[in-house]
Amino acid sequence: MFFTNEYLERSAVAKQQAKLVQFNREQNYLSDLVHNEMTGKLAEAHGIQAKQLSINEGFIPQDVYKDFDKDIVTESLTDRGMPFVARLMPRAKAVSIGKLTSNYAQSSEIGVVQTSLSGQQGVLADAIEHQYDGFPIAVHDTATDVNWRQFASASSEGYDLLRENVQSSVRAMGEHAADTFLDGMVDKDGKYINVDNRTWKGIRNETHVEQVNLGAAGINFDFTDDTQTGENIKKAFLEVRNALRVDNNFTGDIFFTISVEIETVWEARFSAQYDSRTIQQELTGMAGVAGFEMSRKMTGNEMMGLPNDDSVRPVVAMPISTIILPRRMYSDNYRAVTSSVMGWEAKNDIQGRKTALYASVVA
Repeated sequence: MFFTNEYLERSAVAKQQAKLVQFNREQNYLSDLVHNEMTGKLAEAHGIQAKQLSINEGFIPQDVYKDFDKDIVTESLTDRGMPFVARLMPRAKAVSIGKLTSNYAQSSEIGVVQTSLSGQQGVLADAIEHQYDGFPIAVHDTATDVNWRQFASASSEGYDLLRENVQSSVRAMGEHAADTFLDGMVDKDGKYINVDNRTWKGIRNETHVEQVNLGAAGINFDFTDDTQTGENIKKAFLEVRNALRVDNNFTGDIFFTISVEIETVWEARFSAQYDSRTIQQELTGMAGVAGFEMSRKMTGNEMMGLPNDDSVRPVVAMPISTIILPRRMYSDNYRAVTSSVMGWEAKNDIQGRKTALYASVVA
C-alpha cells in the first residue's frame, strides 16, 4: 500500500510512529547543533573553514521502522457461485478458439410400426428428423495494474502484490462465470451477445430452462417460511421437481442449488411428532432428487435444479489464463491480463422439453 497522508491521519500506529519520528528529528537537530558548534571552534583554532553538516529533513520511510506480518488478511468473500461452477466445469465441452457458437443436434424417433398376419401389406418408411440449436461463445477478460514503486515497496516486506492482484483477478473471473451462467452473457451496453440468433440469457431468463413461478400466480409457496410444516414443504417441493420430471418428461437425477435462507429452514426436523430426519434429508430421498447445495448467489425464495449429466454444461474454447505483459522501462507498471473464452449450453430435445429449472417469485 502507499503510506499516504490519509492513511497516516487514520492510523493510531502511524500517529505514534510520527511522534517518534518527530522526537528523533529534534534530538538529531540538537546533536547536529552541538556537533557544528564544536567543529566550528576546532576549525577556527586551526585557521580553516569547516564544512558543516546540514539538518536531515527527509521523512523516514514507513517500512524502515515498521514491522509487517507477511500474512495478508483477505476480504471475507461469499462463495461467488463456486459450488455450482465447480460441479459444472468437469462436464465442459472443449471447442476450437475460433468457434463463435456451440451447436448440438436434436433428433426425433422413428415412430411408424405396423402389424399384420401376412406381412405383405408393404413396409411404411419413416426417417429421423434433425434440427440444430446452440449458444454463443464469448471472450471474458480483466486486467490488473500495480504501480512499479508500490510493487517494490511491498516486495521489501515480503509481499508479491502482482500475485495477489492476479489471484483476485482469477477469483473475479470465476465469479463472472457464475454470473453469466445465472444472468446471461451481455456486452458493455447490457445487451445479450447474439451470434446467428444464438444467445445465452442465463438460468434465470433462458427459454431453454423451465421457469417455475413460486409466487401467487404459480405454486404460491415460500420455502423461507420457518412456520411451514415439513409436509407442506415436501408437497410444494414436489411441484417444483415435477416441473422437470413430469412436465418435461425428464428421467435423470436433478441436483438443486438453494439459498442460505432456504437451507436454514430445511435444517429443521421434518416432523415434530417423532424423531425424524431433517427436511433436507427427507427431500433428498425423493425420486430424481440427487441432492442439495447452498450458494449465496441464490437469495431468499429462489432455487435452481440442474441435471446430473452433461445436458447443462460450459463450452470452453480457452480456460482462464493469465498473461503477464512485458515491461520496457524501469518505470513501467506491472500489468497482467486474465481472460477466458467460453459459453454455456442448456440442451432441449426436439419437442422443446427442458433439462434444467429455475424457481423464484415472479411478480
